[in-house]
Amino acid sequence: MQNKLATILFAMMLGLGTLTLAACDNDGPAENAGENIDNATENAQDSMENAGDNMGDSMDNAGDEMSDSMNEAGDSMSDSADDMEDNMDDSMEENSN
Repeated sequence: MQNKLATILFAMMLGLGTLTLAACDNDGPAENAGENIDNATENAQDSMENAGDNMGDSMDNAGDEMSDSMNEAGDSMSDSADDMEDNMDDSMEENSN
């Protein structure tokens, strides 16, 4: 009798477990809302990462352009100084004659 009762209880527990697992397949409104929030959060995070990457790229480009401009300005100043030196040398030669 006790074996029979244990067997029946065990079968009922298995049946209840099976029904519980089957019910988990159906998403309720709270589950759907949670998934929507998760998706929105992931999309926002991706957008922020992309914006950060774009900003970093823009800053790198601006730095490169500034460096190029400074190099060009330095070269121009050096050329001007060389021209001034040449003019002073020419002027001193003319005055010494």
